[in-house]
Amino acid sequence: MTNTDNFITKMLDDVDRHTPKTGYNLVVIDDFEPFGEQLYTLGHYETYEAALAAQEQLSGNTVIYPHKREKE
Repeated sequence: MTNTDNFITKMLDDVDRHTPKTGYNLVVIDDFEPFGEQLYTLGHYETYEAALAAQEQLSGNTVIYPHKREKE
């Protein structure tokens, strides 16, 4: 495995850990942490609108992650 593959794998694993099975997670990105440890879940919301309202109250680098899709 190359360094690039390892970097990408760590990032994708981090995203997967913070992607909920249902609803929406509000996630902050901490650029000062090592790859694979940069994401932190701030809250879980049942609707996108609730997650968006919470995001609008915060300043910073936040992202809303939607629930995982079922595999076809």
